[in-house]
Amino acid sequence: MSSLRGRTAGFVAECAGTGAEVRVRHTPLTVDDGAVAATSLLFGATRPTAIFAANYELTVGALRAVAEAGLAVPGDVSLVGLDGGELAGLLRPRLTTIVQPADELAASVAQQVMARLTDQAPPPVGLAGPRLLAGGTVGAPAG
Repeated sequence: MSSLRGRTAGFVAECAGTGAEVRVRHTPLTVDDGAVAATSLLFGATRPTAIFAANYELTVGALRAVAEAGLAVPGDVSLVGLDGGELAGLLRPRLTTIVQPADELAASVAQQVMARLTDQAPPPVGLAGPRLLAGGTVGAPAG
């Protein structure tokens, strides 16, 4: 599991090699603040072709802002969220999201704690990385 700062830095670093312009908005992690941040992007000098939201609440806020702007996902703006994979299928179109292995992390932490409590050697930690759940919110840039 990564921190918000780590998520943002990783995203910006990956985009840097593609030549894509990245405009980051730092905001509290709420639906309303996600909508405000997305609105500032959508009505800026250049409308983005895609929005990456760093948590599920920001993603829902961005989706709301796109709809309120009279735009369509993915026709006008692509949208990718982070986490909330279990809820991604409830949205239409199905949300494209990056999920982190929270259950696996919790199990690993429990194993580490139990090993320490019983004076045993802790098992090695080997977590799977995040994975992309492709949905219907990503498309080719409009225009």
